[in-house]
Amino acid sequence: MSMLKKRSAIVAALMFATASPMIGSYASIAAVEEESEVTVKLDDPTIARVVSAATDQIIFNAKYAQRHARSQQVVEYANQLLRENQRMAEEFAVIVKRAGVKPEETALSILWRIAGLRNLAALHLSSPEQFDQVFLKQSAKYEQRLAKILQEKLIPETQHQSIRAYLQSMQSDMLQFVEQANQLSAELTD
Repeated sequence: MSMLKKRSAIVAALMFATASPMIGSYASIAAVEEESEVTVKLDDPTIARVVSAATDQIIFNAKYAQRHARSQQVVEYANQLLRENQRMAEEFAVIVKRAGVKPEETALSILWRIAGLRNLAALHLSSPEQFDQVFLKQSAKYEQRLAKILQEKLIPETQHQSIRAYLQSMQSDMLQFVEQANQLSAELTD
């Protein structure tokens, strides 16, 4: 299969996934922000699924960037992003399990998955020359929005103190990743 056909097949699959009736008209990360503002009160099971969905997508994109980034600095950033998000996902899963919380799917967690898949599709379709910048900008944007929703929606609505404390540390980590991505992006454009 040629590279163009392979890319077209991936894009078609992603477009089909985002057009699923289960997710209705939600199609972008902007919808994630809108949904977070109007959604009914979340509980710990739905919060746990949102967080796991978001970190899963960061992990997928970091793995893809490890293989396709041209700059060694971007590869190192992707490696760090991957390691830290895998660690956070594992630790969060343990905390959630200890709290007796069983994650439940919600429209918001589906939106985060879609946003991550769209980022992955954009990475796949970007030219090799643009890949590093596309990855860094998308990474910063996705993590910034995750930090925002953690602060404004997920942390305030979390019932278990252990989950809340971990989400607060996770938010701090996300903001550090945003800063790193923005700094690295600026260095690469100089």
